[in-house]
Amino acid sequence: MTIQGTLFVQQRDQSDTNIKWQCWGDAETRLDLIFSEWVSFDEMAEVPAFQRIKQIVRVNGMYGLGPEYGDLPQMLGGKGYHIAFIHPRFEGHEIPPPMEQIPTS
Repeated sequence: MTIQGTLFVQQRDQSDTNIKWQCWGDAETRLDLIFSEWVSFDEMAEVPAFQRIKQIVRVNGMYGLGPEYGDLPQMLGGKGYHIAFIHPRFEGHEIPPPMEQIPTS
């Protein structure tokens, strides 16, 4: 059984000006995860929303591409990592592009 739907979740710093990590996409196509180089994976793993992302990736059998390090000006510290989780039905095919319209409702 697969998990369906779109999602957008993020965690901001205490000043609410920078993003610590963010994930968006469609659970049956592609999820994109970006996170600051100043945020540990252990810190992210404690957040219930991130645990749900891990569950979606596991249940849907998604595979990860990355992490790719680069400039991410919206992130805490301005640099970070990007990982794309792809649904297995796209393995060996053209990878779908990131979701352009981020779901916010």
